[in-house]
Order: sequence, then C-alpha cells, then structure tokens
Amino acid sequence: MDNPTPFQQFIRQCLLYPLTSPFLPPANKVQKDFSYSAGQLIGTLEAGSPPSLPKTGESADGYDYDDGYYHDGNPVSPRFPDQGDNTVKDMATGIMWIIRPELIIPDGLNVNNIGVERGDYLQGASYSPGDIVTDSSYGSAYVCLIADNAVDADFASERGDYSANWQATIWATSNYSGGVNPNHMVWDSSQGSPDALTACKNLVKSGNNDWKCPNIKELQSIVDYGRQSPAIDPVFANCQSDYYWSSSLYVPDPDYAWFVNFNDGYVYLNNRVNAFYVRPCRQY
Repeated sequence: MDNPTPFQQFIRQCLLYPLTSPFLPPANKVQKDFSYSAGQLIGTLEAGSPPSLPKTGESADGYDYDDGYYHDGNPVSPRFPDQGDNTVKDMATGIMWIIRPELIIPDGLNVNNIGVERGDYLQGASYSPGDIVTDSSYGSAYVCLIADNAVDADFASERGDYSANWQATIWATSNYSGGVNPNHMVWDSSQGSPDALTACKNLVKSGNNDWKCPNIKELQSIVDYGRQSPAIDPVFANCQSDYYWSSSLYVPDPDYAWFVNFNDGYVYLNNRVNAFYVRPCRQY
C-alpha cells in the first residue's frame, strides 16, 4: 500500500511497538519500511527534552523577579516517593537515594534489609535480625544477625566483626544518648577507613550493587533552599545539619574534594582526610 492512511500507520505502529506508549519508535529511531510504504517515512519521534532542573524549594517571593517569583524547575509531585526499603526515588532527576544511611543493612548479611533503630543494647531485651543497637560507651553500632533473647547475654563478648550474633556496621555510630546516627567517613581509602568512595561502591542494597558516592551536582540537587537545619526535604529523616561528601575532586588541588553543608545548602571544598557524612545514591 503506497499511501497508508493515518489510521493504517497507527495500527502498524501498534504492532511494531506494542510495549511503548503511544506505540511509537523510541526517541532516537526513525522507522522506514520499503515493502510497506515504498520508502515513505511513516513513523518518527523526535528526541524528548531532557528532564528539567528540580525546583530549589524556595517559595517566598521576597523580591520582584527572584527565584521565589518565578518558581521555575521540574514540578513533579511527589518528588521523593518512599520505596519502603529505606530508599526514595527522585522523580525530577532519576536518582535513587538512601533515606537514612545509618540504618543501611547490606543485602549480603541476609537479614531484614530494613534496619530498625533500637538504641543502646539492653541486656534481657528481645532483638530480631536487622535490629541496630549501639554501644554508647564506645560510640559503635551493631547489626543483629540472629534473634537474641537471652537475659544473661554478654554483649561485650558477642559484639564485633566476627560475632555469631552481632556485626559491626560502618554506616552507623552511637550518639550521646545511645541513639543511632550516621557515621563519619574520610573521602577515600588512602585517607583511612571507612571511606566514602569505597563504602558506597561496595554497598549491595535492595538488590542493587551500583551504588556510589554522589557527585557534587547530584548531591546539591537534593538541597531544599526553602528549609534550613537541615536544608532538605523532610522525607530524608535524621539528615544531619552538617557536611556531606561528594565524589567530586577539586581539580586545582586534588588533596581537596567538594562537599555540601546541609545546614544551609552551602557548597565548598575540604581536605580529603576529613571525615564527613555520606549519602549513597544510584541511577534507577
């Protein structure tokens, strides 16, 4: 048929691309079929526009023509849907983030992948696999591997990297009240351990092994300039109003790397030997 009608073209596209919507070729393809349309171009789809930058979070119109006046940015809502496994998806950027790094339970431990904060270890308490307890006297945190209900359990002898019941976690530390806080990490392994780059790279979480330390643009994308202390969406519970490492080096002096201060969104650089907080991410 030399001159297919628009309806005939539509039916053909439905058959060619049944799993796409609206039954059109992918954005980077143009479909030609000489036997069907005598070489006529019968199906095209221009490459779509890249996702726009996310909104800054500023909503107050303080001055004419300022950020709050225009409210520009990707309007997607909700922006950070909770995935129910200590992760959120950023619908504006296509990045998945860990909500609370201190509650990370690596898949390799074969326990409940959702860490449950239980505070300081209490002798006689019942614990389930995946529970996270702290030892505030040492500033350490441990993941329960095997249900522990023993009233006389000697936590001091059980804890440690090679314990049958508990394993130390690099992602959490104890705060002064015995609660669980995210751990500080130096930037890379040449500066000490644990380090941000290796910890994120080696993370296996929610069935994914492509986690990383975010670059500076990725990390800055979740700053909410309409909030302070911390300057981030409340979905990121227990975010510290402090420095978080990015994976981006400061090119003029590679002894330094970029960070974001989530107290107010301030972006600057610091020596890689310093230990800051870390929030893993991945593309989804």
